[in-house]
Amino acid sequence: MNKILKSAALFISLTAVGFSIPLADSKAEELDFSCMSYLVREKVQVSKRYKEADIILHNRCPGAVYWSMCIEQLDPLTDQIEEELTPSGFLEKEKKSRVNLQIKKLANESGSGEVYEKFYLNVGYAVQTSAKAHCVASDCEAKKHKLKTQVRTNDKAWQAAKQALSARISKECPQSGWGKKAQETCEAEIRSNSQVEMSQFEQKENDLKQKLMGVDPENCKVYPLARN
Repeated sequence: MNKILKSAALFISLTAVGFSIPLADSKAEELDFSCMSYLVREKVQVSKRYKEADIILHNRCPGAVYWSMCIEQLDPLTDQIEEELTPSGFLEKEKKSRVNLQIKKLANESGSGEVYEKFYLNVGYAVQTSAKAHCVASDCEAKKHKLKTQVRTNDKAWQAAKQALSARISKECPQSGWGKKAQETCEAEIRSNSQVEMSQFEQKENDLKQKLMGVDPENCKVYPLARN
């Protein structure tokens, strides 16, 4: 079965790590779904407003499998859940199924380019009944809330420091009446004196991002989209 759905997505190859789902019978036998895999493949950009990508499922299991996805697209600037998508289907042995997605492009508040929507993706499998994929964004965002607040606080202070640096350069190294070499020397000296402060902001941002990636990585991996 091949079901096509439009939504937000990321171009990144993924492989399902495997799911064990108990059967609804007296034996409660467990099945290993590591024979199911998926990847997200970026397509050629067809519009200035979005990109396209496909989530491609591949069934290498001994028999047919029901599948279901929960795709929760988030605004990359606010981390608010914009839309929840739940495509599902039935996939025969050695067959593939495709979910087509649209990646919306948004203006960046800082004016430093554009950003794309990001999303959480969870996939569920079953063999006797329709599969049900659990949505994870709300729980995962709650776990990440404190760290994300710290990221935004650091970024705000960093932007303020950059603006203060630019203002100082403009004031102390005026363009009019200075030779180019003298102006470049003046600017380089001021930037050199501010390097330690700027490096601290950058290091803190990197440390916080690493901590975010460590928050329940098996269930709470978020797929941010590339910036232009």
